[in-house]
Amino acid sequence: MMQIRLAVRDGGHVADVSIPPFKSLPEVVVWGERFFAFHHDLKADGENCAAEYREVFVFWIPPTSS
Repeated sequence: MMQIRLAVRDGGHVADVSIPPFKSLPEVVVWGERFFAFHHDLKADGENCAAEYREVFVFWIPPTSS
């Protein structure tokens, strides 16, 4: 497993969570009912998280039958 950081829109820390070690990182992570989009890689020495994801506003439109 690998660690990623979840943050609010302005960068405030929400949680560090574990995800499977994907070959490429997902563009969006859903944590409960909250949605986080990839923001940037974290490559600093001593950093235990691989990337930071920032919370985004999401609106769901239910599908309709035509």
